[in-house]
Amino acid sequence: MASGLQDVYGGMEGMIRGFFDTWAVFVLYPPLPENGTAFQLETLGSQYRLTYDEDAAHVATTLSGDFAVTHIDTTTTSFASSIWPRFTRSPQGFVLASYNAQYQTGKPDEATQLQVLLGYQQVSGMQLVRDLKMTGTYGSEPIRAEVGFTNCRVTKTH
Repeated sequence: MASGLQDVYGGMEGMIRGFFDTWAVFVLYPPLPENGTAFQLETLGSQYRLTYDEDAAHVATTLSGDFAVTHIDTTTTSFASSIWPRFTRSPQGFVLASYNAQYQTGKPDEATQLQVLLGYQQVSGMQLVRDLKMTGTYGSEPIRAEVGFTNCRVTKTH
């Protein structure tokens, strides 16, 4: 029984970690090349595509005319991901409302497809995740999870 519980909690921890890794790309760290990184910029009608290499990854980011990210492809020798974020506008800027994602390693049984919906709450004047609803597949197995975040606090550091 302990082994089964460890699998469940380990799976939940991995899912939440993966979510926050993706969320951070759109909320904490801009999904753009670091200053000084070589990049290519293409105009595609009313959109822009920015391509560059970062460490061992090739990244292609598509931006709408108002510079909201609409798609990111990341490819390495062992991993490929595609993310399609959707944003809502707020007076403070864009807020990540949802995203669809596909992740593929070299193993077909690890192919993952996700649809994630986000709800927000105000905490100390900041928009923080209140809940997330995740559906999709991992290999041939369905994924469905709902996670709520309560009693959140913001600690300001200098």
